[in-house]
Amino acid sequence: MIIFGVRGVTSGRKNGEFFCPGCNEHRRFAHKRVRRFFTLYFIPVIPMDLLAEYVECQSCRRKYNKDVLSFDPESQRKKIEAEFYRTVKRVMLEMMVADLQIHAAEVESIRQTFAQLTTIELSSEEIRAEAEHVRNESSSLEEILSELAPCLNERAKEIMIRAALIVAMADRAIEEREQALLGRIGQALGMSSAHIRGVLSALLHSESEKENGEPRAG
Repeated sequence: MIIFGVRGVTSGRKNGEFFCPGCNEHRRFAHKRVRRFFTLYFIPVIPMDLLAEYVECQSCRRKYNKDVLSFDPESQRKKIEAEFYRTVKRVMLEMMVADLQIHAAEVESIRQTFAQLTTIELSSEEIRAEAEHVRNESSSLEEILSELAPCLNERAKEIMIRAALIVAMADRAIEEREQALLGRIGQALGMSSAHIRGVLSALLHSESEKENGEPRAG
């Protein structure tokens, strides 16, 4: 009696080191394939179709698509950092135009804040031109923030809120439209009202220290 059939056989293609998203560290990996084989007396003899191909972390044993091998964490970090700074600028511009007016003090606050964060010097003309572009922008600020929020830690979110507050306070009054925008920004970032008030309180305290000439902590 001849016994034949088919079954999947897992084989290792190669091993090496990769950045494991699960461990958030560089780990050893095994690149594996699962191929269907025709079996004779339970012995795989003829390879057939490929059933699966994956990369398995040798530490956490999680399995990933083979594309994970080309993931570059440093490149990803730089990409997120660049997107963060673009979004901070967008937040400040949106705050500036929220009250339907553009004040020179607001323009200057954006120029100074962005330079402190990035060392990039924007001219007043560039800021005003970008503000006009923001007025006609079709993409929602909340959508941009919601997509970026999972990549940000609490400190980065606080920097975003602080930048918005600096612009809102530039003309010495936070208007109703600016307050509403601030709430939407915080909500999109997943921040509570109490958290936002804490950032505002810290900013006001910092400004008071500077006005009084008191030494700043840290």
